Amino acid sequence: AQVEVEPVPTADGVLVVVSVHERPWWLATPVADYDLENKTWSLGYRARARNLGGLNRTVRSSARFGKDDRFSVAWETPWLGESRQSLTAGVDVQLPRPDDEELRTSRVHLSSTRYLGDYKRTRTGVTFFSRLELLDRDGTHPSGAVQQLTPVLGLGWFRDKRNVRIDPTRGSFASAAGEVVTGWTDELGYGRTAFDGRGFFSLHPGVVLATRGTTT
Repeated sequence: AQVEVEPVPTADGVLVVVSVHERPWWLATPVADYDLENKTWSLGYRARARNLGGLNRTVRSSARFGKDDRFSVAWETPWLGESRQSLTAGVDVQLPRPDDEELRTSRVHLSSTRYLGDYKRTRTGVTFFSRLELLDRDGTHPSGAVQQLTPVLGLGWFRDKRNVRIDPTRGSFASAAGEVVTGWTDELGYGRTAFDGRGFFSLHPGVVLATRGTTT
C-alpha cells in the first residue's frame, strides 16, 4: 500500500531505512447500480481475499441481484510447484428468474499462464485457457427454447513492461489471444481473436498520459 524510504546518517555513512505498509489482505465492497432505461436497481457485492496461506493465493467473489442475477467465484495461485506458472479456476452462474425469457449464460473456466524470460524486468507469458459455457432459455420465448453446451479452447500471449501493474507511470502492455468455440448440441462454431495495446507516459510529476487500443 505504501513504501517509505528514510536515509539515516551513521558513523560509517548512510543507513537506508525502508518501511513497507502492506495492503489489507481482504476487501469487501457493496455495489448498487441503477439502470436509467429500465428504471431498475441491482444490488450486490465484490469481495477479495489475498495471500491465503502466505503463498499469494487469491479468492475473488461477486454477486448482483436485480434485473440480472449473477454469482461468481474464482481462485488463483501464482505458483505451480516451484515453477513461475499461475493457475486460475472459477465459475460464473447466471441465476434463472421465474419471469425471465432472455438468454442466460453460465460458465466454468480454467486458465494457466507460463511466464517466460526475466520476470523481474519484463513480464512475458503464454496463457492457455478453456471454458465450458451453458446457454439456456425457456420455451416461452418467441424464438423457442435454447439448451446449448459450448466448450471453448484458447491461447494467448502478453508482454508487460509497465513499471508497476497498479497505477503505472511509464511502460507499455500488449496482448493477443485467440479462441475456438464449438457446440456440442447445436451447429455453433466460430473463432475469435482479440488484441490489446496500452502505453503510459509521465508528462509531469503526478500527471500520466494513459493510452489504449483494443480490437476483437
